[in-house]
Amino acid sequence: MELMGWRVLGRNIRGERGSGVGELDLIVCRKSLVAFVEVKARERVPDALEALSSRQRCRLERAAEMWMACHEDVSCQGIRFDVVVVPRSGCPQHVPDAWRPWG
Repeated sequence: MELMGWRVLGRNIRGERGSGVGELDLIVCRKSLVAFVEVKARERVPDALEALSSRQRCRLERAAEMWMACHEDVSCQGIRFDVVVVPRSGCPQHVPDAWRPWG
């Protein structure tokens, strides 16, 4: 992500145990856009997207809301949820705007 011009704001951010909040694998920022990135080890993009259950997406969305509330200093005009698919062999694939939680 850094090679694509993104600045890393956080890695492997976890909520408190039992809070119903998921772990944020990667939080990145470019200009005024913050992306919460889920990293999936899968061979194909469709498999990675299918592996994200609605329950897991909700947990990630809650974690993102909590992170944003604790980091009001981050200048942000928009947020999105991305997925990076990491195959065993080959290059990682970035899926921008993989899902829209509040729209």
